[in-house]
Amino acid sequence: MRIIANTYSILFFSLILVGCNTTKKHKILNINAYRTQLIAQFREFKISFTPEDTLENYNSHTKVYLIDADVETSWNYYVSTPASQYWKGPLTKVTKAYSKMSNELYIEEDSLFPAIKIGTVYELNLQITKFYKIPVQFEVTKIDAEKRILETTYGADNRSNGKQVMEFIGNGNQTIIVHTAYFRSDNKIRDKRFYPYFHEKCTDEFHLNAKRNIEK
Repeated sequence: MRIIANTYSILFFSLILVGCNTTKKHKILNINAYRTQLIAQFREFKISFTPEDTLENYNSHTKVYLIDADVETSWNYYVSTPASQYWKGPLTKVTKAYSKMSNELYIEEDSLFPAIKIGTVYELNLQITKFYKIPVQFEVTKIDAEKRILETTYGADNRSNGKQVMEFIGNGNQTIIVHTAYFRSDNKIRDKRFYPYFHEKCTDEFHLNAKRNIEK
């Protein structure tokens, strides 16, 4: 009887282990399939504003930020720090990133997102209210180290189209960052009242996260 009992015990635990391994394999397969699907979607990404376009019919919103560090230190931080250090919530959180150059995909399950690089497409979740989020996609379209200008361009499928430009200006031991958004949508009320308000709250959070790390 003991032999039979032991045999059943071995079979029982073997089934549990097999079940665990099978579940793990299915999870890996599901994640890989999910990644493949996302890469296919990101390959279809198109920017909403090209170098040939003009800003004539776009709205603009500018805000200036000050960092207590020289411009070289500030610039190097912005272009070398993982994106997850900027967009980490609670208002804006990076959820996906795709590099057109290397065909690499990053999702929330990954431990680290890449630093800002030309041709990288990011997807953020904007927490508009407690129960309402808006996904936004944009591509890094310019990193000019000589003029110290960063530019990101919204995706064509976003509710708002256009681009954002960040200019870094040295002021002794301080850095002035002029952050300008050029935007438009099919809703004039949204463009006039809602976009500037939420945009500023999000950029405030973005630059404050950087400022805290640079100045500490």
